[in-house]
Amino acid sequence: MLTASNFITCFIVIYLWGGVLLYNYLHIELIDELLVALLFLYTLCVKYKDGKIFLNKEFGWFMLISFFYLAYSCAIRTNTLQAALMDYQQEVKPYVTFYCVYMLHPDFSPQQCKVIRRHCLAVFVVALLNMPAYGGSFMGSH
Repeated sequence: MLTASNFITCFIVIYLWGGVLLYNYLHIELIDELLVALLFLYTLCVKYKDGKIFLNKEFGWFMLISFFYLAYSCAIRTNTLQAALMDYQQEVKPYVTFYCVYMLHPDFSPQQCKVIRRHCLAVFVVALLNMPAYGGSFMGSH
């Protein structure tokens, strides 16, 4: 199994290229949702020991409250189920990412930091060069 640091390094690099730039070129609109789901599954695999999943207590409370929010949204029927689910995943995605990385607590090596820095700079340059093609926005017409 990958170490947490290696996984997070790969995750960041794929997220940078896939979530920021390939969104416009390949029109893969769910890449960030898929990557967050992959991060969550990896975290569950790492935290699974002796038949139990050891997760952060704060994360458990957050998930409980967010599931209540989803159930309440569905119960009062102010919107369709599909819209409630889409809203829910948009709401929890940044928190799930934060808690998963927090629980994995990666310890990046100098080489991994260098890889991340280089990819950040490369994505920045490519995005700047492509801004005129998308009307001055990184995310196209959004």
